[in-house]
Amino acid sequence: NDYPDPRSRKSTTKSEYESLYQNYFSKLENYITAFSSNKSKSADEAREAVELFFANDLQFNYKQLEKFSALLLSTMKQGNNVNISIRGCASPLAESSYNLILSQRRINSLLNYWRNYKSGILMGFISSGKMKITEEAAGETLSKGTISDKLNDLANSVYNPSAARERRIEITNVNVIHQ
Repeated sequence: NDYPDPRSRKSTTKSEYESLYQNYFSKLENYITAFSSNKSKSADEAREAVELFFANDLQFNYKQLEKFSALLLSTMKQGNNVNISIRGCASPLAESSYNLILSQRRINSLLNYWRNYKSGILMGFISSGKMKITEEAAGETLSKGTISDKLNDLANSVYNPSAARERRIEITNVNVIHQ
């Protein structure tokens, strides 16, 4: 829930998205067990919901990021400029001001992914200004009002796939300027 860098008040992180993804994905069974404690779902329904989230959201979106990054590199190598807008989001479990900072750290983890991508090849494009990134830390402002924000309800505020979907990074806009 509180990654990267739990309980930090820093808006930056040294964590990189790929390692965070791998760590998160390794928690599948923890999510199934914890969400199964939600008394409004049967154990089978809870397992299915979590497994679908991990496959159709978490894993699928990571593969999309890999494809996007390869396409981004190809586009940059062709001499184009690229403007990218990124939004970080959080579930409503923590206070709003903290969630804004957390959202910024999430964005920063994606930037770290691109900084390290293919031995740092994108860094030259970023530092030269050919690849411009606009960041929007949205915190919980886009959260659907149905997500639990109760610390005593972790089955729904953390482990519920609906709450997990709120904790994300989105590439919201890509503008390629052909040179």
